[in-house]
Amino acid sequence: MNISDWLDRISTIVSEQCSYFEDRQAQKRKLYIKDPDDLTLEYLIEQGYSRLGTNSSDNRFTRPECPHCRQCMSYRVRTADFKPSQNMKRVMKKNRDLEICWQTPQLTLSKARLYLKYRLERHEQLLKNLIDELPVLNFFYREPALEGMKHRMFSPVAGTLELTLRLDKRLVGFATFDRGKDALHALYSVYDTSLHHRSLGTEIILQGLQYATEQGIPYLYLGYYIPQHSKMNYKIRFKPGEIRDPFSGRWIDADEAVALINRAVNSKKF
Repeated sequence: MNISDWLDRISTIVSEQCSYFEDRQAQKRKLYIKDPDDLTLEYLIEQGYSRLGTNSSDNRFTRPECPHCRQCMSYRVRTADFKPSQNMKRVMKKNRDLEICWQTPQLTLSKARLYLKYRLERHEQLLKNLIDELPVLNFFYREPALEGMKHRMFSPVAGTLELTLRLDKRLVGFATFDRGKDALHALYSVYDTSLHHRSLGTEIILQGLQYATEQGIPYLYLGYYIPQHSKMNYKIRFKPGEIRDPFSGRWIDADEAVALINRAVNSKKF
């Protein structure tokens, strides 16, 4: 039995509300693996799966397989060939004063506060007073938003890395990445949105690309590129990239894929 057949046997298909489009139902393939080794992790990433932290003691992986929608497409950057745009060079220049650190993930109170602030401003209507009401780390186990953070960003497998950004010793951003031999996979990032002039989201990706290049890692995976979603189509700016065809499973040049997608959208076949 090959690994693809094995994964099909241990996985399940579930239906749930789509995370990206409110008017759609999503269908996802889910599987749980306790301690994936580097090869298994790399294979799953290459096959379009995302690791979403843990469920009890097992790592949870999902891949969208919606029968009537194929908008969620895995995106990766070829690190050796990456060339920053003029705008990206300006972002790098603005952030030269940041202190950059790569380390194993460490859960701290300052990260919890920044995470809640980020979620409040970018994603959810959390109660604002939660940000200041974190007397002890045990709070993580009582507040659902922080429980999600713990599972998403602080349930590492072997090789998981954390990137932190500090300005004058103050934490202004952090992100977690899974590392394999030939892949660095961006899991989730958090940053201080009040520093919008610094474009910290872009800076985090640029730091990931720099790290991967220095380590000889050929691909940085950025999760899903979703052409018709305003918050998920920015990834195409990082070139040269490749997009995984959700029908064939092949990786194709991003520019070629986007041209095909645009034609499909214009003909209302996408």
